[in-house]
Amino acid sequence: MNTETATTEWRPAPGTIDQHSFAIGDIHGMRHHFDALLSRIAHIIATESVQAPRVVLLGDYIDRGPASLSILKQILTTDLIPGAETLTLPGNHETMLATVLREEGPALEEHVENWLRWGAAAIARELGQSAESAASRPGAFVKAIRDYLGADAIRQFLTLDLAHRDTDYLFIHAGLHPLNSLRDSLACDWQSMPYNQHRHPVWCRYPFLDHNGPFDGDVVVVHGHTIQREPLVTANKIGVDTGAYEGGPLTCVELKGDRLRFHQVRLAPGGNA
Repeated sequence: MNTETATTEWRPAPGTIDQHSFAIGDIHGMRHHFDALLSRIAHIIATESVQAPRVVLLGDYIDRGPASLSILKQILTTDLIPGAETLTLPGNHETMLATVLREEGPALEEHVENWLRWGAAAIARELGQSAESAASRPGAFVKAIRDYLGADAIRQFLTLDLAHRDTDYLFIHAGLHPLNSLRDSLACDWQSMPYNQHRHPVWCRYPFLDHNGPFDGDVVVVHGHTIQREPLVTANKIGVDTGAYEGGPLTCVELKGDRLRFHQVRLAPGGNA
């Protein structure tokens, strides 16, 4: 599969950051996009002598795309870019995986059926199963996931931090409800399906996206989750989910001091979907 990478010019950012960082939006199993973007970041780090670089992954590594578990295992068990620190944050799709990994008893079937509707059919196919077989034999489906990832990767997965703060920026999957305190938002359990998705920082969209005022703590939120045709930059948020699994690019925002630029990987004209 042929991909092409584009980089924007540097521009003023809505905040400042101490550590030179690259934040990548929702990957959703798109192997070729992810590999090409990692190569681009590694090239920048090497050629521009980036000191102490950090790569922040904003969640939704799995579902919908064909290499979901493969990418998740890679993220959990390898150094993605030698010499760069990697921070792996969970998204709402990782919440669904954590739920079935932790569930026992009759509720498992319901959780698996719900997850399949959200894109886990791609995981079933990756494991050589059909969505129908996964739904009818949920225990066997979850066992196959456990066997594929391995115990060490699962332990790593279930200890992921919900968010990361650096100077003015808060990195989190979906966003912050403007009526929540930052403390309450960061106390949320990402591993369980929430009662109120609008309040949960790996699920919320509104009123987060419409909120133009400051968030608690005066943070600028760097997030994915909500697909935009182009990366979103406002005074209080940066959104980098541009719908790679739907045919859009996979997007990364690079933050350095008080500046930012974007890197995007998309299918080249004539590339295979």
